[in-house]
Amino acid sequence: MDKWITILILSSLILLSGSKVPEIVEVPVEVIVRDTVVINEALYTLPDTVVFNHRISSTYKNRFHPVLKYWRFHYSIDIAMPTGTDITADGNGRIKSIEYRRGGYGTNVIVSYGMNTEGKEVTIRYSHLSKVLVKVGQMVKKNEVIALSGVSGLCSGAHLDYCYMEDTEKLDPITNLHIIVLS
Repeated sequence: MDKWITILILSSLILLSGSKVPEIVEVPVEVIVRDTVVINEALYTLPDTVVFNHRISSTYKNRFHPVLKYWRFHYSIDIAMPTGTDITADGNGRIKSIEYRRGGYGTNVIVSYGMNTEGKEVTIRYSHLSKVLVKVGQMVKKNEVIALSGVSGLCSGAHLDYCYMEDTEKLDPITNLHIIVLS
């Protein structure tokens, strides 16, 4: 084993400090506390493959809004599903925020999945929920149920609005994740 190991520090301490750019440091292997490394690896995992059992009803694009009745950009994808469908975490992460809005996204949960290799925080906003099953700050594991789908906010039917973000930039989930639709 090499005397030195290069590690990308992606610990919860970086997230709590507000630092947006992780440091790459070289440390002697003996200095690494094995339990800390294991804990940090378990805390955050970036989503890679996301499986939906329901059809994608709207994609990341300019579209005619079904409720507002005018054209505007849709910065997420919509997955049509019945109210009460389990919504699960796409990796290990931390509940960053929970919001309840009458209009817009309605009830939504934002999960932080840690930092990517470019030092940007990866988050996913799950919106139009009927029920939230987690609390802000709670750590969640991949496939853990975090909420139930619904029709809250400004929408024309039951679905999940799925928004992928790096820092605050909203990016197309289809081009940034491996999405599999089973139905």
